[in-house]
This record gives sequence, C-alpha cells and structure tokens, in this order.
Amino acid sequence: MDYGFYTRKYTPAARDLKFEELGEKYYGEIDIEIMKKIMTTRPICNNASTDAKVSDTNLIESGSIWGFFGNALG
Repeated sequence: MDYGFYTRKYTPAARDLKFEELGEKYYGEIDIEIMKKIMTTRPICNNASTDAKVSDTNLIESGSIWGFFGNALG
C-alpha cells in the first residue's frame, strides 16, 4: 500500500540533519558530556529554547538526572 497520498511529506530541518550527523559521528559512545555538546551545537540550539534530560548508570543509582532547559547560546 502506498501511503504517499495519505501522509505528509517529511522534510528535515537543519537541526534534524545535524542530529543525524552527530548521531552517526558519536554512535556507540554517547555519554552525558557528549550529549551536552550535542545539545549546545548550532543549529540544534539556535534561536529556540531547547530541553534535554539525560542519565547514566551513576546518576540512576543516586536517583538523579542531568537536565538542561533554555537556550545555551543565549
């Protein structure tokens, strides 16, 4: 069945393309520090508010997460 007539065409924005690029670049090694880097990279965090919540084993064991809200590039 062809869904082309029933669904909207997806056109990735610049931030979507950057997410894909960085996902491939850091595949298998994404940790909290790399995620912080990704979320403060243009155009992911351009002129809009961004939010992210990330955790790892150490943070989970202490009942914590790392959270970012707002525009890091201000």
